Amino acid sequence: MTTTYDKFLAALREFSKSGKIQILHRGLKREDAFKKFNLDTKHNTLEQFGERLFFFGEKSRNFQIGNKNLKVKINDTSTEVFKKIFEIYLTLATEYIPADFYNLNKDKFAFFDVVNQNSFLKNINELSETCKVYLRNYYFLILHQLDYNDFKEISLLLSSSPDELQAANHSIGKNGIKINFWQRNKIKPNCDFKNLPIFIGTPHPEENEESIFGAIFPHYIYSFECEGKIFINPNIPDLDDYDVIFYAGFDIDQSDFKEKLKKMTSYQSYLENNNGTLEEI
Repeated sequence: MTTTYDKFLAALREFSKSGKIQILHRGLKREDAFKKFNLDTKHNTLEQFGERLFFFGEKSRNFQIGNKNLKVKINDTSTEVFKKIFEIYLTLATEYIPADFYNLNKDKFAFFDVVNQNSFLKNINELSETCKVYLRNYYFLILHQLDYNDFKEISLLLSSSPDELQAANHSIGKNGIKINFWQRNKIKPNCDFKNLPIFIGTPHPEENEESIFGAIFPHYIYSFECEGKIFINPNIPDLDDYDVIFYAGFDIDQSDFKEKLKKMTSYQSYLENNNGTLEEI
């Protein structure tokens, strides 16, 4: 007998062929996943984890930081942010950059020298706000995928992959957790970055990583897996046509969200999606 979940998943896979959405998977250690929701793997169950995941979603490390001086605000494109980005790239240790990626981009890494900082900031300031946001997130994405840098521990990004096996590798064995979700494909803005360093490729192409900005909202998480079991989002409706759901996500009752966030998670702030614009609260 075909279940509602089977029907939804078949429709999701079919719709993904249109190129309008992408099905993704995020793997993480069970201990790390539980800790975000103030749960303990020894005393709490996967069902309790699921209740919170399907209510709050999954957020990046940046939202677990209480010290506002360390945080990067979600829509901050100020000169100070780009100064910080420049300084992080300036101090990157070559031995922590994959050799193939470094060799392809020696000139790009060499650009991040103190003599170029003013021109870098000048060229940034001439961009539109949309292009500033895109470029900031691009530089963050590269840093997120590199190890051992000052951005890694306060990252605004979450690692995921369209490859289920790759996500499973990050979940560290059968006791790890794999979150299954989808996102709408974004349209790249029309920007002129000719006077700014744009890297060739990504640091770890073999990982087939898709970095998610900010958060994976619960409205787009359809299940998670652990110990060979599938835990299904209870908000999946039984419909004949899911096209609206694929764009808008599931309808979730998030009553008393702020109060529950304080009591039931380690997050110090959260995101709201207002007509496609993310706002940190």
